[in-house]
Amino acid sequence: MQTMNKTRRKALGDLMDRLSTTIEALSEHGAALEDIANELETLRDEEQEYYDNMPDGPREGDKGTTAEAAVSSLDSALDTLRELISAIEAADADDINSNIDDARG
Repeated sequence: MQTMNKTRRKALGDLMDRLSTTIEALSEHGAALEDIANELETLRDEEQEYYDNMPDGPREGDKGTTAEAAVSSLDSALDTLRELISAIEAADADDINSNIDDARG
């Protein structure tokens, strides 16, 4: 069985180092992202409450449509942000590096 050449093994080693550093940096920002998600959720809840407390006339008009669309957009943004946070939390540089190291031979 032939092993990977020295140049590619070195390049993969460098990538492993960069990956570990990047995942570590992302993890450090996880708390900040969680704070942003919590603030976004609060604003979404406030907009939903505004919509829910509208009289029927405005709720069925432009104001209601705008508020409802804003809640929907904020929900989408919050879902995407939560997915990002989950992905960062699940990122395991050791597991990825182990697989890369296996490829290096």
